[in-house]
Amino acid sequence: MTSGNSLSPAARLYVSVPEDGRYGSELYPGSGQTVARFAQSAFQQRLGRVDRGQAMEGVDAALMSGRAVGADLVLVPVIAHWEDRATEWSGLPDRAEVLLTIYDAKTGAVVNRTSIQGRSTWFTFGGDHPQDLLPEPMNAYAASLF
Repeated sequence: MTSGNSLSPAARLYVSVPEDGRYGSELYPGSGQTVARFAQSAFQQRLGRVDRGQAMEGVDAALMSGRAVGADLVLVPVIAHWEDRATEWSGLPDRAEVLLTIYDAKTGAVVNRTSIQGRSTWFTFGGDHPQDLLPEPMNAYAASLF
């Protein structure tokens, strides 16, 4: 499962779906599923099996779901910041921050915890969104654990 600060490629991981992101009163439907998909993809490249939840789960529910599918580890992402701006005309950048906690599925102990962030540049042609800012730091985080 883990060795020092590294994860074993033989470990099975369960990724929970976080609550959708919001900025002020603006809710971003589907952002939780998007974050879970990015996490699954980043870890799937390094682990033999990665399962993903289908609906939003808190830590306790995610641990139960992870145990039910035989996972060794459970990744619980939390969207801390999700800000989709019209950067091309406002000059305000898109921002995303996701807190990632990996738990031992059996004991519930924290194995690793981090925060990944992304911020668009002020010069964009309207193609950037918070979800566009996450794959690179998510992949770098996953790679750092092996």
